[in-house]
Amino acid sequence: MKIKITALIFSSCLLTFINYNSYSQSGWVNCTPETNAPYFCSVSFINDNTGYVLNMVGDVFKTTNGGNNWISIQSIYPRDVWDIEFIDEDTGFICGDYYCSILKTTNGGINWEVKKLTYLYLYDIKFVNTFTGFAVGETSNILKSTNCGENWFSLNGPSGYYYSISTIDTSNLYVCGYQVIYSSNNGNDWRVIGNNSGPYSSLCFVNLNTGVVTNYFGNLNIIEKTTNLGNSWISIDSDTLSCTNVTFVNSTTGFICGQNGLILKTTNIGNNWNKQVTNIVNRLWKIKFTSQNTGYCVGEGIVLKTTTGGEPIGIKPISEEIPASFELFQNYPNPFNPKTKIKFELPIKEKVELKIFDILGKEITTLVNGEMEKDYHEFLFDGSNLSSGIYFYRIKTDNFVESKKMLLIK
Repeated sequence: MKIKITALIFSSCLLTFINYNSYSQSGWVNCTPETNAPYFCSVSFINDNTGYVLNMVGDVFKTTNGGNNWISIQSIYPRDVWDIEFIDEDTGFICGDYYCSILKTTNGGINWEVKKLTYLYLYDIKFVNTFTGFAVGETSNILKSTNCGENWFSLNGPSGYYYSISTIDTSNLYVCGYQVIYSSNNGNDWRVIGNNSGPYSSLCFVNLNTGVVTNYFGNLNIIEKTTNLGNSWISIDSDTLSCTNVTFVNSTTGFICGQNGLILKTTNIGNNWNKQVTNIVNRLWKIKFTSQNTGYCVGEGIVLKTTTGGEPIGIKPISEEIPASFELFQNYPNPFNPKTKIKFELPIKEKVELKIFDILGKEITTLVNGEMEKDYHEFLFDGSNLSSGIYFYRIKTDNFVESKKMLLIK
């Protein structure tokens, strides 16, 4: 292991400091609409800029500039609602409680019309295309529409409560709740896949055989994956916080959200999940992406947005060459006021921790705490809120530790 310590005073101070608060740089930013009932339960975007969020008392908010501004367009209060799905800027659906099981709008959410009353809760609604949609809920409730939500009819699934549905086309359907069930013929016939026992809160299949389920209920805290259409399931991470929702943006990259501000990311089809920095403790309910890097996550009092795939803001590759060794460069400019660039290189993909300390060894901030690709990386550090003086920045990986001194002069 290659280890360099620039200043002895820094090294000794690091051994003694404990329990200092730190603030981590996040790739997720707050873009929450103003509302008196901020418990957001669902989000639906038709492109990177135009989308809708829904809170649990039926308030609908719309943005046309990527969440920079929101307009309150309708309130369905006092009905309890759970999910919102728009298939274009005008046509959308909401599912919810006994008296508004499925609602439809054809004018961008200004007016809503009840299209189905089941007198049972529906929790998830998805459209495969303009005409074909599915909704699932309690007491074996699986519904289907083939005329853009104008009419809905019941599908005969195994008994149970269902919370989430995933589709890869109009034929192959996956539903989870107290069990995971599968249909290969448009929902006409169903079978339980695997020996798993829920309840499961969410699932997402990326192809016919490969999918991930999450558990939020109770203390199970499960992420499970199958690669053989549910014949067997592998527990990926049973120690993480409760997970509420899973989504994949392509065949390899996916995200999970959950309790206490939890957002996880995978880039290898769910084999490994890395925790992302959110700097919040809110419970998160739904996460959806409009492209590989742009996504939105909603929950208890919060709407979050990322344009970096959740990666920390400020870190960027600075060269097309592949580094040959680990190295932390001297910041530039130095001295600085109030901004300076910190560069480092990684010859392999590794989990990286980059922190700033004052001269007494007290941790000031965590700039990076997560897995990064092998590459040259650059971070713009802003010391606007700090006093003039000597500071240290330290990079730490499994194979490399190095620190350097920098001088802030105001």
